[in-house]
Amino acid sequence: MIIELYGLPSSGKTSLFKHFQMRSSFKCITINNKVELLLFSFIFFIRHPILFLRTLLLIIQNSYDREMFYYKFMNVLLHRNARYQKARFFKKAIIDEGFFQNILSIYEDVIDRKTLKKMLRSIPKPELLVVFNINEKMLYKREKEKTRTSHRNFNLHYYKEWRETIEKNHLLFLSLLNELNIRYVIISNSSEAGIFYEKYA
Repeated sequence: MIIELYGLPSSGKTSLFKHFQMRSSFKCITINNKVELLLFSFIFFIRHPILFLRTLLLIIQNSYDREMFYYKFMNVLLHRNARYQKARFFKKAIIDEGFFQNILSIYEDVIDRKTLKKMLRSIPKPELLVVFNINEKMLYKREKEKTRTSHRNFNLHYYKEWRETIEKNHLLFLSLLNELNIRYVIISNSSEAGIFYEKYA
């Protein structure tokens, strides 16, 4: 069984993941070194060449410069592919950010339903998708408390536009959830995250 966590930045994915790391029957999937990164990415490429190349093309199309391309190539393509492939070796695994997170990580513009549906049809589905849908006030509070957000490294103007874009794409994804034929649970606050942890840990 693979559990995959999805949600906007600062929504609580990593906090829940860390709780599972401390105590649970699930293997919390991390890539520990370059050997693992290259090995599991290569295995994924052999088993899913079309998806690998399709994702690479999307990254090229949605990268404004070399820095952005490198960031997405490493974090979106290699690391997520490797984490998924590594997770297949365990009976029970949890992934902090998997393929569904690509909805927020790849696209630089607001997408339409047709584009998103096409993208979602091609990605591997976990046995359970945990969707974090935290209200705006809580997101803003958590965002202010964070000392570092990777996309802020580009520039403040870009970051603000990027936040608006991913929030719209996130809402579009939520509207499609019931059409995906996938088992999912929505977490909207810390209490629900705690209940989820107690149930599955």
